[in-house]
Amino acid sequence: MYALVLEGGGAKGAYHIGAYKALQELNIEIGAVVGASIGAINGAMIAQGDFEAAYDLWYHIKSSEVFDIDEDILRKFKKFDMKLEDILLLLNKTRKTIANKGIDTSKIKALVDKHVDEEKLRSSQMDFGLATYVLNQARPLEVFLGEIPKGQVKEYILASANFPLFKREKIEDKVVIDGGVFDNLPIGMVLEKGYRDVIAIRTFGIGIVRKVDEKDANIIYISPIENLGPTFHFDAASARKNINLGYYDTLRAFRGLKGRYYYVESMGESFFETYFLKLKKETIYKMGEILGFHQNMPYERLLFEKIIPELCRILNIPEEADYEDVAILFFEEMAKTLKLKRFKVYQHEEFIGSIAQKYGKQTEKFENKWDQLFKNEKLLTKRKREALLRQIGFMLFRESDLFQKYITEEEKKAF
Repeated sequence: MYALVLEGGGAKGAYHIGAYKALQELNIEIGAVVGASIGAINGAMIAQGDFEAAYDLWYHIKSSEVFDIDEDILRKFKKFDMKLEDILLLLNKTRKTIANKGIDTSKIKALVDKHVDEEKLRSSQMDFGLATYVLNQARPLEVFLGEIPKGQVKEYILASANFPLFKREKIEDKVVIDGGVFDNLPIGMVLEKGYRDVIAIRTFGIGIVRKVDEKDANIIYISPIENLGPTFHFDAASARKNINLGYYDTLRAFRGLKGRYYYVESMGESFFETYFLKLKKETIYKMGEILGFHQNMPYERLLFEKIIPELCRILNIPEEADYEDVAILFFEEMAKTLKLKRFKVYQHEEFIGSIAQKYGKQTEKFENKWDQLFKNEKLLTKRKREALLRQIGFMLFRESDLFQKYITEEEKKAF
């Protein structure tokens, strides 16, 4: 049984919802859910059994449902994805225009009041916890449901989500603010509780993430590879994209899907090792030339000892990556250029076949016009890196048996 930990992150919290949807479909048993900030709000709805309501809330979210402040201030506010040290500075700059020394949170309170049911939460089989910070006592406050006085659950959730720019909240004599001030991803809470299997959903939101001792613990991190957008940009289109990202990233983690940007079923390293071995000698020497290798060595040695390690270094492919990871990275660049549908789990043959079918006569997008761009260069700009991916991807892709299978005889003659 897993404990689920949800990182704070404001509007990025839609990613939690997609991730949990995938966990449900995968029949992953969750025994506890804890979170900070938006993670506490989402976590409460999940723990009380109202996931569908949480999904619907995020799917149709609007900024006007969250904030009740001047639109000009809100537009400026949305642009910031600040570090904690910047927050107090921004607060000083905006204090003259924000009433009561903080942004009004009445709409956030209304959302929590509408969607959190303390009775359902306390009767749930799933444990619930949250992290907040007591400002006037300079100490963290990490509590599970059993430690929260009856009738105060919503107050504690609002405390966890009380971003430092918001109007101050109090619980009895405690002035409380966002849990991200101390730990935005409170894994330590569940480890101390005795859980050893943990699923941590990252958003990379504003806040501190404390290191934990992972010894004797099985922690699975679900992380986006791209920015989930501004913390305060509550918008349905952005939320729906982040729901999709959370869903498919979770499938990737648990089903061993390949790819960084796309989601592809694995064919196994041996398949792609054979694929590389089948590359034409001329293709390998051409790739070597592009990368600045002019050594007189057998082409297979050039491929495995020079070209593949250099590509892994340039493209930040981890050392533990296999030949399948390397090949699919290049195929993905082709797919992105051709605008292949992203949010879908592809069988390997389907992925390459879909690329080939969209490829058609668009060879001009993959012409070999980058040769001089990469010779002897160790540091690549983003533009050069993308061009390199396209060129090498094109060279690898053309020799795929599946590519030859899906293009027409007329298109084959063009090569």
